[in-house]
Amino acid sequence: MRKTILLVITVVILFSLASCKKESDDAIFLPSANMPNLATGIPIYIGSGNTVGNIVNSGIVAESDGWIYYHNPSVAGHLYKMRVDGSDRTKLNEDESYYINVYRDWVYYCNGSDNGSLYKIRLDGSERTKLNDGECAFLNVVVTGRGIDAYYANGKDDNLIYIQSSDSNGIMPTDYNTELAADADGRFINVVGDWIYYYHDESALYKIRTDGTERTRLRDGEFLFMNVVDDWVYYSNVRDNCNLYKMNIDGTGMTKLNDDASFWINASGDWIFYSNDSDRGSLYKIRTDGSEKTKLNDYNTTGISIVSEWIFFINADDNCLYRIRTDGTGHQLVE
Repeated sequence: MRKTILLVITVVILFSLASCKKESDDAIFLPSANMPNLATGIPIYIGSGNTVGNIVNSGIVAESDGWIYYHNPSVAGHLYKMRVDGSDRTKLNEDESYYINVYRDWVYYCNGSDNGSLYKIRLDGSERTKLNDGECAFLNVVVTGRGIDAYYANGKDDNLIYIQSSDSNGIMPTDYNTELAADADGRFINVVGDWIYYYHDESALYKIRTDGTERTRLRDGEFLFMNVVDDWVYYSNVRDNCNLYKMNIDGTGMTKLNDDASFWINASGDWIFYSNDSDRGSLYKIRTDGSEKTKLNDYNTTGISIVSEWIFFINADDNCLYRIRTDGTGHQLVE
């Protein structure tokens, strides 16, 4: 059963199916990066707590410094970690943890056991801290020259995109939480550099600056599981039976890549991984140019997340987490 934290995704999928670091340990000041981008005035982007492809698929897995942090559906979605080789498995909390992001000493996540509120916890499971009551989804934790920003869709406020920022010491207090823009409500949020790309429920793809300015409508349509990677947008096109498409990030050059009902899309390198609803949700991959379509398993695959050479996914039939190498070998149950 899907919990509150996944309500946004569930509603959208159901609709589509019907249609088809001191001073402080946290301070992160980098002298070369503290200055804003001179063209935009926006602090320089440094990195993110997870990939956009993992986040749009519920953020059930993230990787940092040789460790994998994951939502364990076998034990109510509690947060665990293990080494990439599967050793040193450790339980970190008893929260239903989604949209996992990792940066330096902290894991950030949306807590489905507390109505989707934003939390953070140390990498060793200590200092579990509640950051807001926002019913967050599609959490993107982004590191810039000024500190850490968390962008998310706030289910308590019609899914408007909110930003929660760290203060001048790199600490993220609960009172630095604000809506990004009054008219920016979004799903499948991708924070890429100075821009946020998102699907708006007016059935259009938008982008907006990370400071809330320059909101731009890019293209009409219904865009599910969209990934913005290397100047391309990959997505499930509801208006064409949820087939896999790509287009340029300016909204031009729309190109069809397959004839499969494609969900849980995750673009990584030269490949796109997806759950093929035309083949009972089996895991497939296809080149970003639409060639070399390859079946990787026969499981009812959801929550596709890519970490190094591994694909993590939840089998909807037994609600267990598995992983398989990107070449289709080494299938394993993750406990």
